[in-house]
Amino acid sequence: MLDFAPSPTHLYENSNGLVTRWKMLQIDAANFVRLLDSLAELARMCETGLIVSVGAVIESLDISCNMLELVSAEKQIERIRLELSHNKNVQSVAAAPLLAELHRRIREDLEESVFFQLETHHVRACFNRGRDEDREITLEEKTAAEFFGPEVLARFPSATFDIDELRRCWFLDRDTAAVFHAMRVLEIGLQSFARLFGIQSDHANWHKIIVSIESAIRDMPNDPTRKKDWQDAQAFYSKAASHFRFLKDAWRNYCVHAHEKYTGQEARSIVDNVRDFMRELRIGE
Repeated sequence: MLDFAPSPTHLYENSNGLVTRWKMLQIDAANFVRLLDSLAELARMCETGLIVSVGAVIESLDISCNMLELVSAEKQIERIRLELSHNKNVQSVAAAPLLAELHRRIREDLEESVFFQLETHHVRACFNRGRDEDREITLEEKTAAEFFGPEVLARFPSATFDIDELRRCWFLDRDTAAVFHAMRVLEIGLQSFARLFGIQSDHANWHKIIVSIESAIRDMPNDPTRKKDWQDAQAFYSKAASHFRFLKDAWRNYCVHAHEKYTGQEARSIVDNVRDFMRELRIGE
């Protein structure tokens, strides 16, 4: 018989989306147990020569393999069906190779699918839980607005792509890639900040952009068109520029120029920092 290790992580119906372990057990455990029972029953029938009702057992095998998407095994089941239909006196000696081949194909088919388990804190941070019409738990990825805040997407809609990629890299444990996309989100904020002062930011490095912004902020008292609340604005802009410089020196340079690799904990801290800063950056594209 097959030496299967019990596991909830076999094939599941929703092959293009996420399901809970409970859902996987509901879908696969029953089919897998039914498959093993049918295999044992078919082997017993062939050994004893009692194959009068073997059609029902083969049909059960076929249904289980179909539900589990065991394509190669289904083909072998059809061969067994044809062999038994042509020879009503099949004994164990003749049936043994057919069953051994079926066992081998089932195992190989099951080994074709692999699964990646997400950590609980990633599921909570990156996915929305809901319930379907059968009251079963469903999981859907959060939108960029849900993950980073609607105010960020309202001010910086072009950051949607990188926020989505950041989220996916993060929950797939591609931590350095998540930091890279976080820096791209920051760059969108920096470019908007530069435009506020009429500073050209295309193809310029962060250092030059930040130096130019800081110079423009220091020059605000000399602007004859300044608003009445210019001092409050200057204080806010000064803090924002300082934070951009901090982020550049702490993470951006090292990440972009391949000087650093980041752990999950470090990536989470950086992502949280960038998210909070972008929420406070009251500047629009």
